[in-house]
Amino acid sequence: MDVLLQVISLRKLVDENHSFSTSQYSVAPWIAIRYAEVLLNYAEACYRTNDVNNANNAVREIRSRVGLPYSDKSGDALMAAIRSGT
Repeated sequence: MDVLLQVISLRKLVDENHSFSTSQYSVAPWIAIRYAEVLLNYAEACYRTNDVNNANNAVREIRSRVGLPYSDKSGDALMAAIRSGT
């Protein structure tokens, strides 16, 4: 994923005038997203563009982070694994 795109995507959700060095409230909400959710979004994007290898790799990374095994899937079984988050 393009690093510049990630920075732009993150910065658009943050109040640019907010000072993190002082205690002040920001009017812009800070959206927290789990890394696993990012990987699932990536896996779904790969699946929808017929990049089955990277989709499987993303699901495998999620499962390996918690010590669960994973075997490659394709078609509807792969999409089911992505949708279930496993």
